[in-house]
Amino acid sequence: MMKRERFVEVINFIKEQRKKEDEFCTVLEKMCGDDRFPMPAFIYTEYEDLLVKILQEEFDDRDDLIGYYLYEFDDLAEEEKQKQIAHMPQLASLDDMYDYLIKEWLGNNVGE
Repeated sequence: MMKRERFVEVINFIKEQRKKEDEFCTVLEKMCGDDRFPMPAFIYTEYEDLLVKILQEEFDDRDDLIGYYLYEFDDLAEEEKQKQIAHMPQLASLDDMYDYLIKEWLGNNVGE
């Protein structure tokens, strides 16, 4: 099982890399000013998809909590984030998410 520190490192890497690539695509769009380059998904799709799949398989993330955190949760307004955390406390921090995923993994895999 992946250790907490590596889990946090990988999630933060994905988020930071995606931010850099989004900024890069914005600059390219400004420089080109037209539709000559398909933006922005072409850059990170393959490696990012693979990393997310590895995490989801490692933690048996049947509810796609990792994907939700990476692709939807961060885009919410702060008030909406707080509502989501009240409903799903495992989103409060990466440590909380890790603990939740471990607990779920154990519940899904005991006796297998």
